[in-house]
Parts: sequence; C-alpha cells; structure tokens
Amino acid sequence: MKKIAVLSIALLSLFSCKEKQSKINSESSNIEVSEEKTASTTYAEISIAEGGKWVDGNRGHKEYIDGTFKNVDSLQVPSEHTDHSWFIRYEEYQVGKIVK
Repeated sequence: MKKIAVLSIALLSLFSCKEKQSKINSESSNIEVSEEKTASTTYAEISIAEGGKWVDGNRGHKEYIDGTFKNVDSLQVPSEHTDHSWFIRYEEYQVGKIVK
C-alpha cells in the first residue's frame, strides 16, 4: 500500500510540474522583446610633452623633463623613449605606482 501511495505522489508531482512548465512556456512566447540598438562611441587621445629636454634619469634611461603636454593626431616615437620616460601623457610615475 505504501508503494502505491509513493508512486502516485511521484507521478502526480511529475505531471503537475510539466503542466506548470507548459503554461510558463506558452505565456513567455507571447511576450515581445525589443532590442534597442545604440551607436557605441570611443574616445582616445595621445599627448606628448614638448618644450622640455631629455636627461639621464635615475632608473638607467633617459627621461623627458620640463615639458608641457599637447594632443597630437600621430606620433613618431623618439629613440630615447622607453616606458615611464614621461614623454607620453599618462605614464607618470608617483610614489611607487603608475598614475593613469
């Protein structure tokens, strides 16, 4: 008798779940989904220092000092340039970390 009761409860719950799922599927198929497309834009700039001079830095490479930054459309990298030589904006070095 216990086996019949357990089997009927299992079958009943199985069919009721399928019925709920089919109701959910039929309701969700009536929902309209609209997708709004937006144009993505990107901004980038490159700025170089000018009006300064190249000097021997304390980290074993040349550094550009006393210059002011100006935005440019293209860049010819000088032979003295290395990372953190302060010639290109946003490679400043301050208190042991890179500031961007």
